[in-house]
Amino acid sequence: MTAKTPNIKSSSLLSNPFFISALLIWLVSTVYLQFFADLSLFQYGDQEPIINRLLQLGVLVFSGIMIFLAKRTGLKPIDHTSKLGISYRNAQLETLWLIVYMLVFMGIGYALNIHSHIHISAFNDGTQSILGLEPLSSTLVWTAYNFTIFAVIPLIYFMAIRKYNARSLLLGFPKPKTFVPFAVIIGLIGVVPIVIGDFFTTPLTAHLLTFFIYTLGAVIPVAIFTQALLAPRLAILSKSWITGSILAGIAYAAFNLNEYFLEWDSPEKVTLSLITLASGDFGWGILKALATLSLGNAWMHIFTTHTFHYADGPLVAEIFKIR
Repeated sequence: MTAKTPNIKSSSLLSNPFFISALLIWLVSTVYLQFFADLSLFQYGDQEPIINRLLQLGVLVFSGIMIFLAKRTGLKPIDHTSKLGISYRNAQLETLWLIVYMLVFMGIGYALNIHSHIHISAFNDGTQSILGLEPLSSTLVWTAYNFTIFAVIPLIYFMAIRKYNARSLLLGFPKPKTFVPFAVIIGLIGVVPIVIGDFFTTPLTAHLLTFFIYTLGAVIPVAIFTQALLAPRLAILSKSWITGSILAGIAYAAFNLNEYFLEWDSPEKVTLSLITLASGDFGWGILKALATLSLGNAWMHIFTTHTFHYADGPLVAEIFKIR
């Protein structure tokens, strides 16, 4: 007698019980953060929850358009029927390995003061100094650590040793005539509203450094580790691209347990940190995975959820005294 595998299927977001549950968790945690939480408990205080949630709602609208276009162009979401060359058994083992690997190196990073995301000002005031280094050196170490640990090593392992190809890792760009223009438009919509006047007078060197820092230190590690590797395996295990997206949201929240602004040294801070993750990174993780799994493309989430980082050029110029 063979063991039965999970068979959680649902063709639409609003008929998937896990999506509805995740939406309720996001809504409750967001309302609490916005109206009831004392964010001054955190060293970095108010992380502008209303702005982040408005951005998430905007991305949810974009996701609906993207899913509609995917259906119109004949793209099939990623699940256990997608023939990626990933068996159910391998998906189980590799997901377990990835999670253990992630937690181990997050712990090492935390010990070194290397966090999931970067905040240039935090490096400048010394609170994220790595090994006692100055802001620029700390930033470069942060970038190199995340890029090497969460992108380079996993890619080498899965492509050179496990022998997965680019299609298995969702590294292609299906239907480029439709989704390349879509990616450009969505990416611009994400960054243009938060571009300030100084953006256009900031030296090109600062913009290039901003692009380098965020692309290698955050964008590519997230794309490879959470989207190319974890998301499709979670979709295979759950036999549903929607449920897989919810599980990927949980994985992404875990990936950010060592965010620079979260704190874990008291019960009140632990509770507030978990609620912040539920409202923030859990929601962002679901939105990223919806983009990845609906299109079979580990890169699209960059344009839906990451481009606003590139508006930080003026801050980078100020902190690193680039003139």
